[in-house]
Order: sequence, then C-alpha cells, then structure tokens
Amino acid sequence: MIKWLGRTVYIIIILLLTVQIWFFAYQSKLQQFYDEHMVAYVDDNANYLIGINALADIDYHQETPIYSFSSDDPDYQFDVNIYAIGALITNSDNEQERVDGFLLYVNKINIKTNENPIIRLTVTLDQNSVIVRDSDGNDTLANKIQMEYNPNLDFPSSNIPVLFLVKTEGSLVVPETGLLANVKTVKIEMGTTDTNEQVVYDPKALFIASNEIVPEGAYVKDDEMIISPEDYSLRSLFADELPSESEIETYHLITTRIDLNEYNGIMWRTMIGYGLMIILITYLLFFHKNVMIKIRAKKDFAYRMAHPKDEEHQEVVDAEIFKENDGQ
Repeated sequence: MIKWLGRTVYIIIILLLTVQIWFFAYQSKLQQFYDEHMVAYVDDNANYLIGINALADIDYHQETPIYSFSSDDPDYQFDVNIYAIGALITNSDNEQERVDGFLLYVNKINIKTNENPIIRLTVTLDQNSVIVRDSDGNDTLANKIQMEYNPNLDFPSSNIPVLFLVKTEGSLVVPETGLLANVKTVKIEMGTTDTNEQVVYDPKALFIASNEIVPEGAYVKDDEMIISPEDYSLRSLFADELPSESEIETYHLITTRIDLNEYNGIMWRTMIGYGLMIILITYLLFFHKNVMIKIRAKKDFAYRMAHPKDEEHQEVVDAEIFKENDGQ
C-alpha cells in the first residue's frame, strides 16, 4: 500500500511539474519572438504593433489612432496612442467570440530627471465593469485597470507598454446589466526602485488625460481626450465576422502578423529534454534495482551452468517489478 501511495504522489508531482515546464517553454517561445521582432521597435509604432498582432493574438488594429498625444515638454517627453482593435476572446460563458476594443500604447519616453522610468498606466472608466481580484482572492468589479511596465527588465519578466480593453463582460461591459463603460481618464505615473528593490512612484503623475479638467496634479495634462464607443466599434461595419480585403483597405486595418508557430522549436527542445530527464529519474527510482537483480541472476545462472560444482555461487532470487511483499 505504501509503495502505491508513493507512486501516486510521484505521478502527481510529475504532472504538476510538467505543467510548469510547459509554461516555462511557452514563455521562452514568446521571449524569443519578442527579442527578435519587438524589443528593438518599442518606439516604432508600426513595427511594434505588427508584433502585438501576433503576441496578443488580435485580428487587426487600425492604422490611425483614435486618440493621439505627444508631449512637447522638453523635460517630460512621451507619446500616448489609442488604437481600435478586433480580437477573438473567450467570454464569461467560455465561448469564443470576436469583439471590438482598443489598445493603449505608451512609448518614446524620455524623462530628464528619470532615465528609463518604471511606468504605471491607469485607465479609469465611468462604471464598475472591470473584474479584479480583491485582497481576499475574490472577484469584484472596479472602474479602474492598471498596467506596470519596467523597461529595465526583459520580457516576459516585465509587461509590455500596452493595455487592452475589449467589449466583453469584465472589461468594458458591465456583467449582468450589459452596459458599456466609457473611458473617463488615462493616467501615467513614473517610478524608480529603492534600495529594497521596491517600486516608488512620484507622487505627482506624469500625465493625465480626460475630457474635463481634473484637479489632480500632473506634469503634463490633456483635458480634450474624447473616446467614444463609435470610435472603436468597427465590427458593425463589416459584412462578415472578419473584414474582407476591401474593408481592410477602406478602414485602414493592419492584419499583418508573424506566425508564432515558427518558434515552436524552442518548446519542442525544452519538452523533449524534460521528457528524457523524467524517463531517467523514473528508471532510477523504480526500475534500476530490479534490472540489476535480473542481470546478476543471469550472470549467476550462466556461471553455475559453466561451473556446476562451485557451491560458492548461490541462486539469485528474481523479483517481479513493482510486486509488493506480504506485510508491506
């Protein structure tokens, strides 16, 4: 009984470890893709967003942003752009559907007093539509969504300078009521790490954008940001679920994407190496002893056949693999 319990625990550990290794291999695949196609283009909107099409698995993004802001303050330079997107998502009913949405992209950051600052991006909506996890681990609704980007860390250890919101429950759509939330403000904060490697943010925001005057202080402000659902609701303009070639041209959609399957090799190498290691460990734990008993038994049998009068070699008793002894 104890043997079988041990084997069961071993199998469970292997299954859990396999999931972790697969996740590591998948992250390595994404990292290689990011390093080759995106890291050098963070400040190049066109090329970086083509990478986003593949990395975030979105159908398209619109070439022209629905909102664009470029700071002309020489001490606080950055760009903020919001692009309409279309994506295939899994909804709250665990069904796949194509939805409208938008991505918010921050780049070309050059702060005079803070080289390569850590960026925290916060989008505030006019309704509690975003599902977040509270301190007790329970899902709750909030009207804010945040993203932190640390340019000093490699992807995927750090996030990317892009935040996504789509027209589905838990994002822009309020669960149960179906009401669509609208963007009230966009806030960007900048921070650095202290001696304890903790992120400390400047108490004054780097940037705040809204369609009204916001009393909160910021180094740069824009009180003329207007984002309406009509700006990013493109699917209603298409004859089918996906835009046709003529619709892609008419609405200036960028559907170009790089096939991530080209990077499956790194996953195969990782999983094959892991599989060989598991086979070796399993053999050493459960089979090696019995194999050695069989080998010694065959050698002893061969010796006794060749030296029938040698009484020093006794018969080696073979044992069945995984057979339990009585009382164990």
